[in-house]
Amino acid sequence: MREEIKRQLTWLLDGEDPALRYQIERDLLGTSEDKLVMLQRSIPFGGWAKVLLGQQKADGSWGRDAYGPKWTCTHYVAYELLQLGFPSDHPDLHRAVSTLLQYPDGSDGGVNYAKTVPYSDVAINGTLLAITSCTNRDSVRSSMICDFLLKTQLSDGGWNSAFREDESCSSLHTTIAVLEGLLRYRHAFSEEESHGTCEQAIERGITFLLDHRMVESHPTKERIRDDFAQFCFPVRYKYDVMRALDLFREFSIPYDARMDDALVLLESKARRNGRWALKSQVGATYGKIEENPSESRWNTLRALRILDRYRAS
Repeated sequence: MREEIKRQLTWLLDGEDPALRYQIERDLLGTSEDKLVMLQRSIPFGGWAKVLLGQQKADGSWGRDAYGPKWTCTHYVAYELLQLGFPSDHPDLHRAVSTLLQYPDGSDGGVNYAKTVPYSDVAINGTLLAITSCTNRDSVRSSMICDFLLKTQLSDGGWNSAFREDESCSSLHTTIAVLEGLLRYRHAFSEEESHGTCEQAIERGITFLLDHRMVESHPTKERIRDDFAQFCFPVRYKYDVMRALDLFREFSIPYDARMDDALVLLESKARRNGRWALKSQVGATYGKIEENPSESRWNTLRALRILDRYRAS
């Protein structure tokens, strides 16, 4: 895999987005920490992050409110910035997260953006926990969100936003959102009292994904290749195997043979020139993160770092 990385590096580094350059240097080149800090500090001043910041309102929000319209609302833009590697202590990001945390708790303990229902959405709170944990904002509120997510874990080890409708089978879409939130919470707030319970929930969530070989629905175990092999970046709410594998890579989840189907699927989607395409979820955005989605630098970077981690094992 290192040879394939070398073959693609010149093309990858031709990209002009400082966020892309930062992650290439961090994940493929092993660049020194001092240089990485400088590269990360440049992210707000160019590329896609600069486009997003240019749409931010004076109160720190985007769109109409916290969750509307997709994908130009505060919730998803803040999440998007973090995926770019945006500096977590940047004041514009902190203003955005503060607006999200101003929303009230639902009747069940999670943060509730909705005005028409009393309860909190599980997947939304999973992503919100990832956002607040990355920015180290309000450990008390983050702990409350964590507790809500722990209470909603299903018996099979995953999560489903429809659990209130007597849905007993977990959703891969909801599970990946919650698992990311809990992993980032554990990393940021390891001293919290709920850490031990959080650790157990994470292990059960990882096992749920691995037991389904990361490419199977539940309970039929039908392969949903069309959905799971369409690799979106920025990630929003849908599950796909690149998203799951990249999360596992980031948090050093050890290789497991149950990853093999997902790894084979990921490899099969490479073009003949060793590059991966980008898929966007339907909906209005502030523009295009890449002009040529058929040869995506972002997804090629993500795929190469995944395969370098797990195929080198």
